[in-house]
Amino acid sequence: MNQITRNALFCLYASPLLAFAGAPKPSPDGSTQIAEGVFQRTEADGTIVRAAYGAAGAAYDRQVINANIAEIDSLARTRELSKGEADQLAANREALAGLPTGMSSSPRPDTVSKGTLCNRFYYGLDEHFVVGNIGATSVTRAGISSDGFGPPPNFISSLAYASASVKPYGGSTTTVFHSAQSTPLDSIADLNFGVVIPSYPSSNVCTGSGYSYVTLKSSECTGGTGFVSLTKSYTTCASVP
Repeated sequence: MNQITRNALFCLYASPLLAFAGAPKPSPDGSTQIAEGVFQRTEADGTIVRAAYGAAGAAYDRQVINANIAEIDSLARTRELSKGEADQLAANREALAGLPTGMSSSPRPDTVSKGTLCNRFYYGLDEHFVVGNIGATSVTRAGISSDGFGPPPNFISSLAYASASVKPYGGSTTTVFHSAQSTPLDSIADLNFGVVIPSYPSSNVCTGSGYSYVTLKSSECTGGTGFVSLTKSYTTCASVP
């Protein structure tokens, strides 16, 4: 199993790419701080959950994604990429394009899957991996909204990104992704979508992953920009949830 297989899209396991000084700090949900702005935990079924937020979290995600792109690019210099690898490359580049730059640090959200970003904007990040008798389905959803009556006057723009992947043992990775941006001309409440890989043959043994984030530009945000992301690396699909 090569590195691309282990990392398929955003299966970003345990090695932080940014140094974090000091002892790890546990959080109420059992996560451990592995870098500034980045928390990670391992669930009972082996799923690795990583949350990132603020400027440091965006920088961490950017470095991980750049490493994934460099790895696939190096393969492309030696042979033609498979469709799965080409899809992974496209998904990584799309994710990288939407990550914010030049932002200030921001407070950690109370929860990662849903909460309030920059005081009055509501976001949700939702990732699931479901295995049944005929296949495995990876689902990732991302959304951001204000108060349901359109964006407030101090809203500048927002962007949401979601990707999902499934890889059967001995097979190739299937990846889907989508991103969308909302500006003052659009209703921020409309920026809600999901990506799904339905009924992908599991062969009883497979891995999957999901990655999603939302970024927001508004005068309500510390430093003008808010960011939060969620990564899940599903280590097995051998058992049905």
